[in-house]
Amino acid sequence: MLTKAKFKRPKPDPVPCEGCERPVQSGRRCPACRVRKCRGALIDGEACRVCGIDQPRMLRWHRFTDETVALCGSHDALAGRQAITLDAFLAEASAYPLRRAG
Repeated sequence: MLTKAKFKRPKPDPVPCEGCERPVQSGRRCPACRVRKCRGALIDGEACRVCGIDQPRMLRWHRFTDETVALCGSHDALAGRQAITLDAFLAEASAYPLRRAG
């Protein structure tokens, strides 16, 4: 009985991590940079484009059709997954101000 020869693909060449240039076998970031991004370290120095909150743990990157900007969690949820431009969203967000406690 004849069997089919088993073929194993070779591993891809490592690519440099986007954050620290360390070689990464799969994905675009190494595990350390991935954790740093999830904790908000890559948003340091940014502020929400609508309300001005500048705490890294509250900020999220949001992609609009024309650019990617930092928004706080509330405005990120308000923007949702709509396919709109940043200017259209800013006009919509200014019409409905968020209420702050205290």
